Amino acid sequence: MMSFHIRTEDFRPILPPDGVDLNTGVWRFVKYQGEIALVDDEKGLTYEPNGDAYLQTWVRLRYSFKDWEMKRILIAKWRTYAHDPPNEYGYYSHFRGTVGTGELVFAPIRVTEDGSLDVILYDTTTQTFRKSSKVQLLGGGHEDRSVETFLDHVDCPVPI
Repeated sequence: MMSFHIRTEDFRPILPPDGVDLNTGVWRFVKYQGEIALVDDEKGLTYEPNGDAYLQTWVRLRYSFKDWEMKRILIAKWRTYAHDPPNEYGYYSHFRGTVGTGELVFAPIRVTEDGSLDVILYDTTTQTFRKSSKVQLLGGGHEDRSVETFLDHVDCPVPI
């Protein structure tokens, strides 16, 4: 991992959290409340018998190149709302980061049989969910198609 300082045009290494081997697991960078965070998609969520789940993510402390903090975030009633664990096609939601409202965003890595997906948003303060309207990406028969979800991206087309 590297950081680039715009003013000085210097590259600096960012060390991973202690005990984290980025060569094992499926590590992904996400934006968590404005900070860089690491989540392991392979481990996903930790489920509780009551239907709650916990998300574990490493959050880099601001302006640090080596200090990270482990966050264990409660997602109340996750199984009831999201119907996890995954089914045979892997239609389950992965943590993709937070948006400006502070909500956690979860999106699948594959489209459903009809070529669509649902994005789930969770407010940790009120412990409430909301779901995006169904996003139709492809026609039917594309259940094996992978999809990536990027947050806070704005396309700005410029007419020529």
